[in-house]
Parts: sequence; structure tokens; C-alpha cells
Amino acid sequence: MLIKIKKLLWPLFQLLRIDSLYLLYKKSYLKEVGWFKSYRKKESIDKNGQPIPWLTYSCIAFLEERLNENMEIFEYGSGNSTLWFANKCKNVTSVEYDKNWYEKIKKIAPKNTNILFERKETNNYIKSISSTNKKYDVIIIDGRNRGKCMKESINHLKDNGIIILDDSERQIYQNGIKFLKNNNFKEITFTGMGPINIYGWTTSIFNKYD
Repeated sequence: MLIKIKKLLWPLFQLLRIDSLYLLYKKSYLKEVGWFKSYRKKESIDKNGQPIPWLTYSCIAFLEERLNENMEIFEYGSGNSTLWFANKCKNVTSVEYDKNWYEKIKKIAPKNTNILFERKETNNYIKSISSTNKKYDVIIIDGRNRGKCMKESINHLKDNGIIILDDSERQIYQNGIKFLKNNNFKEITFTGMGPINIYGWTTSIFNKYD
């Protein structure tokens, strides 16, 4: 019955030039990764409603193949990424500057997470990674004062560790990126769409080379 209705309506869809929109919603890559659900709910989630990082989809796919249960993660900024990384890695430490958001994430975060609160106006936010006395496999910079956080992060990265910078196309972060490159980090860029947003942007991964 549905097939017959579709055959009847398809010429009308083509006439109204909405056939491509129908295919985009029903069969496209955006449908596959859950973008429509994410956009409607204004949450960084996949097609099954599960939390994912608010990074570009290509970067998420790259990370998914490489993360393992022995990795330790530090995040500047917390959210669905905290839950996603915690499900795949050994532990996650996140620092958050928004008190209300901090309380919300802390309530739902699993046991292998440590959610810190520091006000963005203080240097403690940037230096929070130092207070853990650890080095990390992955450091995600997706909060405030990103340029300064990039400079702080290189001292707390394990050998072969990576730094992830979201929105790396923004001019305001170019000095921080230059700093990393001057310290022998190479950049891999992932440009395209991601959860929630209707536009594309860039997430970059930096790793050090000799």
C-alpha cells in the first residue's frame, strides 16, 4: 500500500521539486548519522538517541576506530562528549565553567569520570589539567580560553597522545594552532557537518612528530 502511495506521489514531489528533500531525509548520510534527530532535539546524539561529541562527524568516525579502553581523557568543556568518551575509554576528567551545566552533567556522568568546576574568569580553569598530576592520551579543547588551554596542554600529553581542537577554523584560535605547530605538532583537519548545526565547521587533531 505504501509503495503504491509513493508511486502516486512521486511525480508530484518531482513537480514541486521536493523529491531531493525526501531522499535526503529518508536515505542520506545525514539520516544515517542521526543529524535530523540531533537537529530536532538540539542535542548531540546519534540516530539511536545516544550521546556523541559535538565535533564534526568525520572526526567522530576517525576517533571511533582508534579509541580503546586503556586511554585516559581530559576535556576542557563537558557534555555528551564526556559520556561518549567514558563509554569507550578508561577514564575522563572534564573541567566545566558553567555551574548549572556542571551540576547537570555531574548527575548523569558514569563512575569513571571526574567533573571539575572552575570559573572561566580565573587562571584555575586553564591550569585545572595541572591539578590532576597526570598525563593524558587525548586532550579535548572545546571550552573557554582555548588558545591558552592549547599552550597548557602540551605539558600534560602522553607520548603519542593527541590534542583535539574544535572550531579550529576560527581566526581567534590561529595563534594557539601556530604555537602547537612551532612545537612540532602536525594538524589533521576534519571539515564538514556535525550534530545540531546546519552549517559545516572544522575539528582538528594535533599529534607530535620528531
